[in-house]
This record gives sequence, structure tokens and C-alpha cells, in this order.
Amino acid sequence: MSRSELIKQIGKERDSSVITYVTGDRPNFSTKIGDDVIPILFRHLELIGKRDNIDLFLYTRGGDMVVPIRIVKLIRNYCKKFGVIVAYRAHSAGTLIALGADEIVMSKLGELTPVDPTTEHPFNPRDPVDQRKVIPISVEDITSYLLLAKDKGNVKEDKMVEIYDNLTKHSYPDPKHLHPLALGNVYRAQRMIRILAQRLLGLHMDTEKESNKKAVEKIVKEITSDICVHNYPIYRD
Repeated sequence: MSRSELIKQIGKERDSSVITYVTGDRPNFSTKIGDDVIPILFRHLELIGKRDNIDLFLYTRGGDMVVPIRIVKLIRNYCKKFGVIVAYRAHSAGTLIALGADEIVMSKLGELTPVDPTTEHPFNPRDPVDQRKVIPISVEDITSYLLLAKDKGNVKEDKMVEIYDNLTKHSYPDPKHLHPLALGNVYRAQRMIRILAQRLLGLHMDTEKESNKKAVEKIVKEITSDICVHNYPIYRD
């Protein structure tokens, strides 16, 4: 059976129109979720028209963290019920897309992951091998460093300023150099991810209800901070 026939079969079983979004992860041919997909999705949705059910068959290792809410809101304009099908991987930004769906359908192999962005800012540390490149900073790495000092080093609250100063006291081109603005960008990314996750869940969960509000808070906390390993798999169970 061809791929197109399989997609048609899924649509028949699900009583839905199925759109596929697959980003590559082969070495030297990898692609990521990006805003270039928005006009492509729009053209597909215009051809499909308004439907009761639309499913997005998704495979990705991640990408731009702002694009998921654009994808989700675009698709939801064309349907009453939006589903995401995860046969294998919907990591990072792919997990954010799944959060915006009314239903997530996962196979036994299906994986979501925590959402821990890395930031690439002009003031990030420079790559010692190629000074034209910046080294990405993981939001969770910074958070974990501060937690290590507090939890394992028994550093008191009034001494945490010194721990922070240790991150920023070195000057460029010292390889230990970390600009305060780069740290500010890390904090902004962390706040952004939490807001995006909350808003995506809020598209289909009534957060005015106390039970839903608590569920949203639990989910957001789990995927943005509690699970501290970026590629930790979250399965359907």
C-alpha cells in the first residue's frame, strides 16, 4: 500500500481529513518545524475546506517554538475538532502542536518530549573553533546550574547573587564569558514556552474550571521544568 493510500485509510478510519507534516532527521538532510510551512498548510486547508474533523499526521524532532501556535490556530479555523496523530516522534515544538489538539492519537512507539528550548542570541558565548558562530544555551542547563548550587551546594538565598555573578563575571574573549543579556534571553525563552503551552491547552480546555486550571498547570510544569532531560520520551500511557 502506498503512502497516499495509507493516509486515505487513516482518514477513513478516523472519519477525518488528514494532513501530513513530516520533517526529516537524517544526517545532512535534517529539517525542522519552521514558519515556511504556514503558507503550505494554508493552501492544503483551502483545498480541503471547512470540515468537522481534521487530523495532522506529525513527525518531527522539533524546531521553532513560536510556529506551533500559528499552525494550531490556522488548522482550527477549518474544523470543529482537531486531532494530532503521533505514529513515532513529535518532539519539542511537535509536542507543543500536540498540546493544541482536541485529541492526541499515539501508537505504541509514539513519543512526545519536554519542551526545553535552546537560545541562539548575538551575546551568547562564541564557538572557540569558529568565532563567527555562537554556542546555543539550553534554558534547562542554566536553571539546573542554579538549582545545583541551591539544592546540592546548600547555597542560601542571600548568596545566590554570587552564584549568578559567577556566570557573568568573565569578559569576552574568555571562554567562560556569558553575557547578562544572553541570560536574560534564556529567561525570556523560559517564560515564552510556559505561556505558549498554557495558551495552546487553553484552546480546548476551559481554564475557568478549577479542575482544568490545575490540570493545565500540572502539564505545563511537567513539560517545561519538572522533566529536566530534553529528549526524555513521554509515551501514551
